[in-house]
Amino acid sequence: MRAEVFGNKYLPGEIEQNDDNRIKFLRRYWGHFKNGGQPPDGLSRGFKFQVTRTGEQFTAPMRFAKVANEYQPAVICLRRQNRLKQALSALNARRLLQYSATTKPGESSAHVTADDAEMLKAFRAQTFRINTEELRQLMKGIDRNYSYLDKIAEKFEGRLEITYEDYAADRDAVVGRVMEHIGVDASTWDKGDSYLKITNDDLSSVIENYDELVHFANEHGISHLL
Repeated sequence: MRAEVFGNKYLPGEIEQNDDNRIKFLRRYWGHFKNGGQPPDGLSRGFKFQVTRTGEQFTAPMRFAKVANEYQPAVICLRRQNRLKQALSALNARRLLQYSATTKPGESSAHVTADDAEMLKAFRAQTFRINTEELRQLMKGIDRNYSYLDKIAEKFEGRLEITYEDYAADRDAVVGRVMEHIGVDASTWDKGDSYLKITNDDLSSVIENYDELVHFANEHGISHLL
């Protein structure tokens, strides 16, 4: 899997990130899948594509969708239902970036793995304050991104829609759906894998100005998201 191939500074081979080069990479990367073909090594080839209004990974995403559809990809569209907690997690992830830099010099939050469980446990126990104006702006951005995602996702047929909340509630069921969607035997999955939460479920125990958060949620009619 190429993961953040379109979000990295360069494409593989130190090639400049622009839509023409992204299309060329995609055609090479998925070349064997044209007209229902398969690569000689029998492996699937995927990547993550983030839909954001800032730092776009395709300037013309509809062009990306048109080319991608030539290869009949198995598309998985991942969302989060609770956008307030998504925003809070994003703010906390920024803290984690700084925290991990002190505990793992040269690393970033993107490299946190299951091996860092003890570090994450200590991080989650820390209290912090939120800036409600920063939170408000972040939620506006998340809403814009989801509207943008809707427009792009509808261009892909046969996509699988899953949510973070579904995964947190029943990881095995969701992974099973994903594996079925990409044509892989779900019984081959090693269920010892796990995901790591960076934000404590009990926000009142870690957010120092939790009362301000409650007021913010009430003010915007989203208190149920807490």
